Amino acid sequence: MNCPHCNRREACRDDPRYLEALPLSCVAEFSAREDFPHDYEQIPALVERSKLRVKNFFADLDERLAEVPFVAGARYSAADITALVTVDFAKALELSVAGYQAALARWYEAVSGRTSAAA
Repeated sequence: MNCPHCNRREACRDDPRYLEALPLSCVAEFSAREDFPHDYEQIPALVERSKLRVKNFFADLDERLAEVPFVAGARYSAADITALVTVDFAKALELSVAGYQAALARWYEAVSGRTSAAA
């Protein structure tokens, strides 16, 4: 079963880095699961901090991708896979690539369009 927020494998729902940033209503839904391993107090300021971190990551990544075609340079690598997952997870925060981030948008279209990204 895929995660309803990022459409990736369900395992992402148990990643504390991901859960820290989810909207509080989503975290409550996940925390209510019987198999959820821990019950943490949700801190709204952490959600806002996480959104800022994602926005800064997008800006930094856009700047990098204006210089090179892929995250690590001239060739597709594990760095692109990691960045793609991060961009996809950001959708759960209702964050997406900004219209002015042309290099990031170009990269995302190319990388997310790969056959392996659909797995």
